[in-house]
Amino acid sequence: MRQKLHCEILRGAPLFGIITIAIGEGYPNPLLLTLHEQVVSFYMLVMIVGIPVSWKWPAQGGVMLVAGYFAFRGDEIMHNVPLRLFGFLDLFLLLGLLNILVWWAAKRSQTKP
Repeated sequence: MRQKLHCEILRGAPLFGIITIAIGEGYPNPLLLTLHEQVVSFYMLVMIVGIPVSWKWPAQGGVMLVAGYFAFRGDEIMHNVPLRLFGFLDLFLLLGLLNILVWWAAKRSQTKP
């Protein structure tokens, strides 16, 4: 139960930060972005959508977060573009792994007699 509370707190913080930044700065028109910027934006969108999905389904949301993170990293390596955002994206990986861990622990505790 304690793990689930920590997971809930960690889920809300990045989403709150992203919404705050998006409202404050605004997002450019996706049709005016280059193809590479659209693809990177899609990976980021997968991670952002993975947060609320993980509130209902921790395993699926965790997989979305981890997959979006590694897709973003793979794109960064493939194009040799440093988009690290000062370690901010590492929170998505941590959150995804934590969601998967909580789901696995809950599943394991349900199967024990």
